[in-house]
Amino acid sequence: MVGTQQKTRQQLESTIEEQEETIKELQLMLGQAEYEHLKKVTELAKMTKNRDYMTECEATSHAVNVKLERENKKLKDELARKDAEIMMQKESGDGGGGSSVSETWKDHLNEANRKYLDERKKGEAARVTWSTLVQKLMSEACQRETKMLEANEKLKAELAELRNQMFELEANSENLKRPALSDGYLAKKSARLYLSSVGL
Repeated sequence: MVGTQQKTRQQLESTIEEQEETIKELQLMLGQAEYEHLKKVTELAKMTKNRDYMTECEATSHAVNVKLERENKKLKDELARKDAEIMMQKESGDGGGGSSVSETWKDHLNEANRKYLDERKKGEAARVTWSTLVQKLMSEACQRETKMLEANEKLKAELAELRNQMFELEANSENLKRPALSDGYLAKKSARLYLSSVGL
């Protein structure tokens, strides 16, 4: 009887040790999974920040174009004014220094307008290139974000499953650690119940 109890106790202790090792392994897995989850959340935040930055750059590019359009309109208005001034001088027969000054101004404004148009072409080409790049990057960012959100949900489910397994194993270990009722104890209890039932 003592040998049976000793053997049962050793088996229980062995089972408890195995389950405690399993719990440790699950805790490590849980820690790693939580780390991966945190890393993905951080990456998502970084992607959102980059997307906001790209949107801001696009808005800035648009604002610059609006400003350039406004400057060009002022330049064209000045050019038209000078053209009108030159025509008036020609009609009045003033072909002296005033006309020369006006022509010089016109040449200056034409050159400034030509430079502006060149810069505008370069700026427009750069804006189109930038806009295309922004759209491509935002599309890729959205695709990555969708995939990461899906992976995140899957990870959450795995974390919940791991926690449930740990809780079950911890509960089982606690139950196993409680003093087990030996066969001898049960036999004695049964005998006492029997004797009391027959009035002894």
